[in-house]
Amino acid sequence: LALYTDRPHAWDAWDIDPGYEASGRVLSDVCEQFEVVEEGPLRVRLRTERALGERSRIAQEFVLDAGSPRLDIRSEVDWREDHTLLRALFPADVRATEATYAVQFGHVRRPTHRNRDADAAMFENCAHGWVDVSEPGLGVALLDDCKYGRSCDEHTLGITLLRAPTHPEPKADRGEHAFTYSLMPHEGNWRSAGVDREAACLNAPLRATIPASEQDGPAGAEWAPVELIYPDDSSETARAQVVAIKRAEDSDRLIVRLVEQHGGRGEVALRWGRDVAAVRPVDALEHPIEDDRVGLEDGVTLLRLAPFEIVTLEVELA
Repeated sequence: LALYTDRPHAWDAWDIDPGYEASGRVLSDVCEQFEVVEEGPLRVRLRTERALGERSRIAQEFVLDAGSPRLDIRSEVDWREDHTLLRALFPADVRATEATYAVQFGHVRRPTHRNRDADAAMFENCAHGWVDVSEPGLGVALLDDCKYGRSCDEHTLGITLLRAPTHPEPKADRGEHAFTYSLMPHEGNWRSAGVDREAACLNAPLRATIPASEQDGPAGAEWAPVELIYPDDSSETARAQVVAIKRAEDSDRLIVRLVEQHGGRGEVALRWGRDVAAVRPVDALEHPIEDDRVGLEDGVTLLRLAPFEIVTLEVELA
């Protein structure tokens, strides 16, 4: 964790000025509390607590689940600073000239160096869910559930956690905060390691429910109306995500929207968990369009996706 003086020349609540790192101070003092609060075959959980700045405090739990590729850092902060920036930094033994940042429905690559003025201007980047830096064979990703400012300076990953502007709102962001960020070392690149999938799991964790006493059999058809199957097992080809399932605006039909997110090209089969009479392509406004790729055979719709393609389907239930 590191604290920085944060006094932008303009736009106090919006800007972080270049060169802010010169004021940085890494928190190296001893934690006031350090204890193992859970230790078992399925989970280990460590808790720390310490002062943060002049008037703030932070409590963190480091959680490692059995079989999980990531270390979750659950944080609770009582934030009372002024003109102060809080970041978490992770120096990594990885060498790469670019880092990959997730954005909605895709990803972008940004330089890890500051050799040119344009590179230096990208000292922080907006990302949705994760940033990854990889070299051939291995890499490390930084995931989170609600933060957006990321950086990768040479081989150090960073994430902006809190700011404390005073204009136009004198007490902006002051108070209690709760958030989680995760460190995920991995083999291969972010695609083969499933970094995007782990980020989705962090943001929408598995929830257990107790079924009704009269319920018999699986509930998959009710909770998972569609399953994605890939004829090609390569992680470098198309990988889609269902991003919306909703009722149509002007009928009782089902709208399913999926997006290719790996930047690859390939086939995906949609196996319907409900009895489906017809599947038709529509645009984002749910107007019918012509698309020969869309059909239905034996309860399966086969699609061939282009990189980052968004496909919306209208499903008529039997």
